[in-house]
Amino acid sequence: MLLLRDLILQGKTRFAEFLTADEKIASNILSDRLRRLEEHGIVACLKDPSDARQKIYAATDKGLSLTPILLEIAAWGASHDPQTGAPEGFALAFYADRDGYYRDHRNRIAALSEKQNRR
Repeated sequence: MLLLRDLILQGKTRFAEFLTADEKIASNILSDRLRRLEEHGIVACLKDPSDARQKIYAATDKGLSLTPILLEIAAWGASHDPQTGAPEGFALAFYADRDGYYRDHRNRIAALSEKQNRR
């Protein structure tokens, strides 16, 4: 769940970026989780167009279909715990226009993926 949060909601794409999460996941566990997500078609592992030695991770359409669930969990957390790290006012704005948040977020992720594929 945390990897999907970082990938889909925070736009992280590289192994090293996932390692910097506050939860401090061990590299062997991270490798295993990314492999499992890839096996289940939730994440795709791609060669970095700017450096073929590097890998980047991207949510597949199946993975992106989890966006509403992740946003709901994030909004719930922000509503009940001010220390979640969610931006100020996120929960109120989200609850006021869920469909807009889903649409805008998918568009941001699509633009990010397109930008990475052009590198």
